[in-house]
Amino acid sequence: GIKLNNYVNDVTWGVEDAGLGVATSLSSVVYPYLAVDEDPFTYAIFNKTVAALNRQKLMVNLRNTARPGDELELIMTSEGVNVLSLDLGANFKVQRYMDDMPVGPVVASNQFKVINLNLFLFKNPIPRFRITGIDQPFNRVEITYFSLVQANLGNYTYLHDISIVPQSVFGN
Repeated sequence: GIKLNNYVNDVTWGVEDAGLGVATSLSSVVYPYLAVDEDPFTYAIFNKTVAALNRQKLMVNLRNTARPGDELELIMTSEGVNVLSLDLGANFKVQRYMDDMPVGPVVASNQFKVINLNLFLFKNPIPRFRITGIDQPFNRVEITYFSLVQANLGNYTYLHDISIVPQSVFGN
């Protein structure tokens, strides 16, 4: 079986009709567990071609509640794109939850903070995307991908990893 990373308890995924009446079972996230395993070289796949018609969702249930100040990190690449200039636009959205209650604002991918990560086995550095300034605890993260147009940047975006970066400072 797949070993999940230290931050994740489980994932669920699916697709919802974007209001066009064309939701299809063929447009779900592919290999969702590979976004939360311990291997940065494996990935879940979001398909841009079908995302033009559907909203693809990946819900990550955390093993422990993330605390205020902790940061959420995603490692993503896109087919056929120089990752250093990867512009995901606002197509990816991240919403945090405490159980079933939304926590904080939705964060669009054009608001992510980019931190380059050089994994030596990749030809190019891969960007880590961080969501910072989180001031409330959360225990679930929903990632949604939707595009009104089919991008010409390649049909697939790969989500290699989702994790929590603890920032808590403990007093004496």
